[in-house]
Amino acid sequence: MDSQTAVPTSPPTSYSAKKDRRSFIVLALILGFIIFTFKYWMLFCFNTIMTGYFLFSELRGATIFFAVILRILLYPLGYVKRTFDKRIRKAEEEFRKEARLTNNPLLKDKLRREWLSRNKKIVFFDWFYFCFYSMNAFVVGWIFLQPFTQARINQGVLFDFLVPKFPMTTESYIPLVGMADLTKINMTLNFLSAVGAFIVGIFEVTFHKKTRRKDLLMYLVMFPLGAYFITMWVPSGFEFSLIVFEILTVGIIIVEKITESKVFKFFKPPVEEEKKGEE
Repeated sequence: MDSQTAVPTSPPTSYSAKKDRRSFIVLALILGFIIFTFKYWMLFCFNTIMTGYFLFSELRGATIFFAVILRILLYPLGYVKRTFDKRIRKAEEEFRKEARLTNNPLLKDKLRREWLSRNKKIVFFDWFYFCFYSMNAFVVGWIFLQPFTQARINQGVLFDFLVPKFPMTTESYIPLVGMADLTKINMTLNFLSAVGAFIVGIFEVTFHKKTRRKDLLMYLVMFPLGAYFITMWVPSGFEFSLIVFEILTVGIIIVEKITESKVFKFFKPPVEEEKKGEE
């Protein structure tokens, strides 16, 4: 084994762990940034769904429009997250190999701190991702879990032409459900949102190779149960938006895997081979 990476056979009995105040400050600044942008993200999301209602004159179409726009905007963030997940899995495997070489708890703690120091960017991004998606989930809930009253819309819209005529059209036909009022509870939509969460979990586990025990528990158990029990007493507009997000997520995963497959690469021009021939 290389002397630079070898774990000492006789580690010291103690060491002084340095407090990483800079990292703490960065994490606090990220949280502060998310809190600061909450109001503006909420206004953007609310006006996006009002734009959808302006275009389609009914809440189902507005919800689909809102989900599509939001999914497009959040795709780059999700793509970076998946890229970092691959790096973090590789880094964790390297850490486990190093940690297995010693039984000394102090040395293991030192190795863990060194690992965190080497992967600060990943830690910072994961924290930002968690904070932003938590904020986004709260905003989506704020939009759909409150009634679309005229007073609320007048206060929330940024442009007068987006103010709809009242009463708003909130009842529409939905496949597998029939006619549903998105401002009222609908247990069929509640069940379908749980099924959709389970299907998304299967795609995540299968195609993004999230096979660790905590990933399996999260994607195949916690997400479906959460989608079912947490949304049992909420207006079905939230569940319908969740279903649309789930459909878009599965569609994006399928498209990504098709573009990465050998079948798709077969139709691409052999750029590398042409360059080699020219050389």
